[in-house]
Amino acid sequence: MAEIAKKTLEKIKEEKITPEPKWKFFLTDWAYWGFFAFTIVFGSLSFSVIFFVLRESDWDIYRYLHHGPWSFTLELLPYFWIASLSFFLFLAIINFHHTKHGYRFTPTLIVGLSILLSALLGASLSLIKAGEVLDDALFENYPTYGKIAGFHRTVWNDPENGLLNGLVISKEDGTVKIIDRNKKVWEVNCSSLCEETDIVKIGVPARFIGEQTGSNSFSAEEIRPGKIGAPPLPLKIIRPKLKMLIN
Repeated sequence: MAEIAKKTLEKIKEEKITPEPKWKFFLTDWAYWGFFAFTIVFGSLSFSVIFFVLRESDWDIYRYLHHGPWSFTLELLPYFWIASLSFFLFLAIINFHHTKHGYRFTPTLIVGLSILLSALLGASLSLIKAGEVLDDALFENYPTYGKIAGFHRTVWNDPENGLLNGLVISKEDGTVKIIDRNKKVWEVNCSSLCEETDIVKIGVPARFIGEQTGSNSFSAEEIRPGKIGAPPLPLKIIRPKLKMLIN
């Protein structure tokens, strides 16, 4: 035993090894905790968007797209955010394991704890619509996001298959005019439907199920509130362009 201690001391002298200061270990530990919290927060945001998509998507419209329920479900699932969640959970697990006492926990416990924290915080963020705001901001400002993760929004921009959404800009005598995301104006014939519901209001987005009857005309058989997939722009923002577009 003495021989081992002697060799160890000699090696320390030869390699000029000096003890690390306590503050360095302290900062390193807090850095890992900080990264763990950071990854949990971003994982929670991913959870929040997943909750938003699953809750607000219209799972019954697959029949209008000539899809089976299972194939439509697979297409609608938010894979981008599921992958994002998995990535941040992986980083959270790595960071937690490297904290001062992280080695004491089993990998299963660390994974479970990370998922639980992300899910609880994600559910809380959903209550304040954080997922919806994030998803909307990315969709509106980054076209690439719409291509890789925006099917739950673009699915309503398919008049050929009977799905149309837009911002209501006028309403009279069973006919409404809407403007879609592509700034195209549509004339929607909704007959008595428009009068029987309070969904159709000027300056408020709405979604229509029915049949395209012309290049810019549509006949509605059902009207739904303009939640997910509808243009979010307030009427006052686009009003200066409306006269030109309508005429």
